[in-house]
Amino acid sequence: MQNALRWERGVPAKFALVGDEGQGELWALCADVSGLFADPPAPFRERLVFHAMAPAGPLPDLPAPADTAGGAVLGDLRLDVCNADQPGSITEWWGLSDVVVTGRTPRTAGSVHTGHIDVTVEATVTEPGWGPGALPPRPLFVLRNGSDEELGACTRISGLFGVLRPEPPAVPLELIGCAPTAPLRAALDEDGTVPRVQLWALDRSGRPMSRLDLPLHITEARASRVDTGLVDITLAAGVPAPPPTAARPVWDAWYEGAPQTPNLWAAYGPEGRAQWLRLAFDHTAARLTGKPDERRPDPSGGTFHLDGSFVTDLPGLHCAIGEAVSGPGGYFGKDLHALDDCLYGGFGATPPFTLVLHHWAAAQQALLTERCAGPGQSVSSSESVMDLLGRHRVAVVLQESEQMPPR
Repeated sequence: MQNALRWERGVPAKFALVGDEGQGELWALCADVSGLFADPPAPFRERLVFHAMAPAGPLPDLPAPADTAGGAVLGDLRLDVCNADQPGSITEWWGLSDVVVTGRTPRTAGSVHTGHIDVTVEATVTEPGWGPGALPPRPLFVLRNGSDEELGACTRISGLFGVLRPEPPAVPLELIGCAPTAPLRAALDEDGTVPRVQLWALDRSGRPMSRLDLPLHITEARASRVDTGLVDITLAAGVPAPPPTAARPVWDAWYEGAPQTPNLWAAYGPEGRAQWLRLAFDHTAARLTGKPDERRPDPSGGTFHLDGSFVTDLPGLHCAIGEAVSGPGGYFGKDLHALDDCLYGGFGATPPFTLVLHHWAAAQQALLTERCAGPGQSVSSSESVMDLLGRHRVAVVLQESEQMPPR
């Protein structure tokens, strides 16, 4: 880390403020942060209509909405905005969460859209990260599930564009006990607004365990209550998509250092295990490459052992896969999309390799009610993961009677 700052205080520095897009320019060490963890507000539900959709995959076989209490559930989907004049092109994509089909009307027989249906859904909509762009001259909207299986396509949607969606309320964030370097002192002397800063959460040894983008809009700076010579800084808002309150005990555990014992993630609920995977990504990527956003080729042909004893849900399955490949605290995908990405290399193993499943019967039974990251499929998450591994030339071997070998 550039511009290293000595920290000789009676309390540890648990956070670092880093400028230059997180490339290592230290702006401050801080004793603590207040207001970092926050549960998301209740989702804003919207009504969308896909006009004259050509259905595919499981969509035509869903029960009629009138036959399903509350509507037929599709779960989390992705909507690709494509250019019909350039097959295969995707100009942007939208996230649709907790999708429920509330209406399905066939087009009149004999019309140009015979066999197509008007599909009405309720969903929580996530706009493209860079904001909605201009539509192609001839747009084509393709609905997909988490395994990239197409559910249908149409050329017109009502209720998606031009909607003013509520922003989550800004929650002030307080950086407590900060020792600023020159860049932060300059920001304090000016208008207090800096576009590109990261907040690094540090473990007890000073190793970054999580990196979060932070809009540094300073509203107040004052002498710190922690120690003389330090400042407490109030920001207008915290990090975008802050960690939920369920993440706090996970962060406390990782603060003591990277895990040395397998299956520690099992002590937390689904949200906590999802946060475990977030910390595991930074830990594994930094260990393999030295930089979290770089890739390197991995050896293939090895054998890895997965302990299914503690797998009860999808986040736990991905925690177990990560530890099978990279040891305690390892990462090898947080969902089907991320697992697919890892299987191309850069995270400790490249196919072909062998994955031996131990104590898998109980895990498989627990996962029967867990749907994959793209619900709308008729298979359990374990089947989806196994199918993905097979398509990437990973040999999966079941060994129920054999104990896990020592690492």
